[in-house]
Amino acid sequence: MSTAMDKMVAARTALVLDQPFFGMLALQLNLTESLRNDTAWTDGVSIGFYPPFIDSLPQAEVLGVMVHEVLHCANGHMWRRDGRDAKKWNYAVDYAINYLIEEAGFKLPDIRLRDERYDGQSGEWIFDRLPDDYQQAARQGGQQGRQQGRGGKGAQAAGEPGSPQGEAANAENSQSPACGGMDVFDAPGDAAEAGVTEASWQQAVQAAAVAAKACGNLPACLERFATEAKKPLVDWKSVLHRFVQQAAKADYTWTMPSTRYVPQGLYMPSMRSEAVGPIAVAVDTSGSIDAVLLAQFVAELKSVADDVQPARVHVIYCDAAVHRVDTFEKDDMVTIDARGGGGTSFAPVMDWCDAQDEPPVALIYLTDMDGSHRKEPPAMPVLWATPSCSAHQQPPYGEVVVLQ
Repeated sequence: MSTAMDKMVAARTALVLDQPFFGMLALQLNLTESLRNDTAWTDGVSIGFYPPFIDSLPQAEVLGVMVHEVLHCANGHMWRRDGRDAKKWNYAVDYAINYLIEEAGFKLPDIRLRDERYDGQSGEWIFDRLPDDYQQAARQGGQQGRQQGRGGKGAQAAGEPGSPQGEAANAENSQSPACGGMDVFDAPGDAAEAGVTEASWQQAVQAAAVAAKACGNLPACLERFATEAKKPLVDWKSVLHRFVQQAAKADYTWTMPSTRYVPQGLYMPSMRSEAVGPIAVAVDTSGSIDAVLLAQFVAELKSVADDVQPARVHVIYCDAAVHRVDTFEKDDMVTIDARGGGGTSFAPVMDWCDAQDEPPVALIYLTDMDGSHRKEPPAMPVLWATPSCSAHQQPPYGEVVVLQ
């Protein structure tokens, strides 16, 4: 057994003894020496590692590397890439978990990808916001970290590009991050046959959390992570489409009675609508939703409008009062210009909708959920679209979808 393998086995043993949450999860993975990249990787089945890289690290950082790869699996990153660029996805998901690793008290190598702007965000959220020069920015950050932490000597030993070891590893896999980050690869084709799926990892996370909590050894940050892992990932775009389509189906017309009930002397509304009534989109002008998320929301809203063809779309800008209403007729290009404002009350939007001669058939409220509600729910269904929603922010009516 090589010294690198000895160090990895020792790290796993230490986790089992001292950190049962990570220890139970680490036991799910095979350990294998690999030239697939010049640091370490996982595919949900194994942890692969480049021996010169592991040999160059103190044991505390080897422990951090193992925790890093375990958290990729616990988050299902190998199943969630969904066709995104592999290299950029690796950067995004590394940013997504490294803050959690350090918050739990582990030490990562100086090459780690770290940016406080991404703390607490999902890989998908970070991926959409990485700048075009994300590799250069990460490389510069990695070089600074190495110079500060090891005087620049650790990079060559770890298989940095330019060293003989690094060139050998990069010849094996050109997708290794230039800054020396650690990779997550798509699960192999036979993983599901072996029972290794995203769902099986979610179950393993819950079991590990229960065991660690019973031992009194589950840090608060990991308890939050395990709680979040219980929640299924919801595609907010699908929820948006479904919500509006359901509202459209409910908007029946009486001008053409249903032929199914006429022979019985009953005049019921037709299941077919001549035109779907107007849809209202309220925008909380507190400015809590960033430009990227707003652009994605507008694109999906346009897609929904193209599918459902509402008579018009009212975009209502409101904080403590309604400040502006833009109305877009059918086939108009819907645009949203959200600007910062003061406190928020949701009542003015509901009042505005109720006062219309042709009330909206549905209301979509884009907000951070930090506002006051009126007691009476509106007559129309409401979908609250928000970047986050804690327990105390749950609205008294309507459906909530978290934009990610």
